[in-house]
Amino acid sequence: MAEDVPGAIRHALGSALEGDSDGVEAALTQVVQADSSDVDAYLGLLRVYQGRNEVGRAISLAQTLILRRDLDREQKTKARLGLAAGDCAAAGTPHAHATRREAERFAEA
Repeated sequence: MAEDVPGAIRHALGSALEGDSDGVEAALTQVVQADSSDVDAYLGLLRVYQGRNEVGRAISLAQTLILRRDLDREQKTKARLGLAAGDCAAAGTPHAHATRREAERFAEA
């Protein structure tokens, strides 16, 4: 299945250009099933969920990414910002704003 990854990435790109979030999700899901270390594919899924306002899925995926030990600093920052965006979309609560500030401080450090 690993040989399908380049094709799945091309499919995700084509779907994104056509505004087909379901196609992007399907293609990126295929990528992560073939290679669970592909953090960029997970970050792409996070953006899909955010774009569709699937707050619960976005928050869950962002939390999972934050806990991974194999992410570099930039990837962790993106996951933290994704979590903050999900929290803000969910409630606009002080917790959501605190999460956003934490992500921004992490990015600056």
